[in-house]
Formats: sequence, structure tokens, C-alpha cells
Amino acid sequence: MDAAFVVFHCGSRERIGIRHPSTQTLYLSEVIDVHNSAGPGYGKLQTGLYLSMLHDVLDRTAQAEELSRKSKRPKRRRPTDNTSVDRKRPRTRAAVAKQKAEDIECQTSSEVTVYFS
Repeated sequence: MDAAFVVFHCGSRERIGIRHPSTQTLYLSEVIDVHNSAGPGYGKLQTGLYLSMLHDVLDRTAQAEELSRKSKRPKRRRPTDNTSVDRKRPRTRAAVAKQKAEDIECQTSSEVTVYFS
């Protein structure tokens, strides 16, 4: 979750927190007395807060779209002709080592040892 705004509301008082994403810092406002606000009216304050949230969402959406456009890799395409392409996985080291061991075992077991009694 990438929340940038937090409102702590407690009855008749509240605090607004704004997080700065790059520095991971939370800036808190002074305690706002909802009923006896000395500064701008509470409605103006809330309108400004919601406009800031909307602007932040639009900005983050634009940044995410730009990143997704930059990071897209071209897709692999199949050849246009109908030739069958052998797409087996390359053998692992264990498979190669096992094959070599079997080859050596076949070579040594094919030698015939003759015992005279």
C-alpha cells in the first residue's frame, strides 16, 4: 500500500499526516480543533486535503504508467514458417555428468576378460 495521507480524528480534534515517499518521512500538522478553528474554515481545510490527495494519486498513476512503458520487453515471436523448431531445455550439469559416467561404464564393461584355469 502506498498511502501518502493520514488523518487522525478524535472527536473534536484531528491531525493530518503527509508522508514523503522518497525519504519515508511523516509530517504531522498541529492539532486542529474542528469546532473552534482559528485558521481557515474546517471545510476549506478538508477541501484542500482532498484536492492534495487527488493530485497525488494522479501524479503517482502517471509515474507508474511511465515506468511500465519503459520496462516492457518485446515479446518473442514464433517463426512465420511452419518448420518445427526443437525447443528442448538444455541439459543440466547433472545430466551431462550422468551421461559421461554411463559412457565410461559402457567402454570398460565391453572389454572381455578371459581367465584360464
